[in-house]
Amino acid sequence: MLQRLHQKIITTKRAGILTPLYLYARLFLLLLSWPYRLATWIRNLLYRFEILKPTRVNLPVVSVGNITTGGTGKTPIVAWIVKQLQEMGHRPGIISRGYRSDSTGTNDELKVLARLCPTVPHIQNPDRIAAAEEFVARQDVDILVLDDAYQHRRIHRNLNIVLLDATCPFGFGHLLPLGLLREPQGELKRADVALLTRTNLVSESDLFNIKQKIRHLGPDLTARCLSTRFVATSLMFGDGRIQSLAAVAGSRVVVMAAIGNPDAFVRTCQDAKANVAECAFFPDHHHYSAEDLQTVSQLADAVDAEFILTTLKDMVKVETPDPRMAAVMIETSFDDDSDSQIVRDMLERATMMI
Repeated sequence: MLQRLHQKIITTKRAGILTPLYLYARLFLLLLSWPYRLATWIRNLLYRFEILKPTRVNLPVVSVGNITTGGTGKTPIVAWIVKQLQEMGHRPGIISRGYRSDSTGTNDELKVLARLCPTVPHIQNPDRIAAAEEFVARQDVDILVLDDAYQHRRIHRNLNIVLLDATCPFGFGHLLPLGLLREPQGELKRADVALLTRTNLVSESDLFNIKQKIRHLGPDLTARCLSTRFVATSLMFGDGRIQSLAAVAGSRVVVMAAIGNPDAFVRTCQDAKANVAECAFFPDHHHYSAEDLQTVSQLADAVDAEFILTTLKDMVKVETPDPRMAAVMIETSFDDDSDSQIVRDMLERATMMI
């Protein structure tokens, strides 16, 4: 509820009697953003002038991250990168922070990647350097993939990939909490390649304007600002059963999601011709309780829904799903084959650097 209210405040231009209330709310968020801006500026300055220096580990490192909070599709991109590395004959290992882990010490991202990349070792540790050193000592991988690490500058990386969701690429233009930016837009220049995700959900003109702005912020990204989309492929039910995506076409559905950009997922369901009757949104990385799931099931009953559609990231957190609940399985696709080859070539070069 608070997450949706925050989003409404930073995105909505209110008119009439509510205008002063929203103006005061935005002013309050602006005041809160100043200390964050100062801390971010000082930290980046220290790295820029090499007062702080990244630590090198004895393995090549690929970093995947973003400049906004959540919702850019890091997990499926990480899975795609890992599979490319495996096809090249490498043995990748994944390192993530483990944000919002449950009582078992794992979080939704680890569980999703365990399904998408079942043979790939994954260490969750807020200290990424310690995790990297553990992999070096184990000697079972030859390249590291850092998940959500664009701001984690303590560790040196050989390839720095930044993701931007095309439906909200610049976090409404403001740093947290007035916007969704983790750091100023100009820090895009640190990236070696920018991947725009969900490009199928915006117009050609909007996509052109987004790319132009990225190239202005990071001139070196002119030839490496690439377009990707997440293609829905099938449905996976709680018992592991796979069904064609065509099953939801014309069906009434409830959408359940606890992700950074739930509206984009709704559009994915609508693109599959599902009739979205209701939505049940929860905060990003939310751990579902039995009461939460009962509420969603009752909502599905009330609107006579045939399916409860959710993401794989949500499904892995549901122990006993409603029989109508299915995860919409997606795959990463590049708008142009030459774009995917650019990334593969950069990955290959990164594997040769230490």
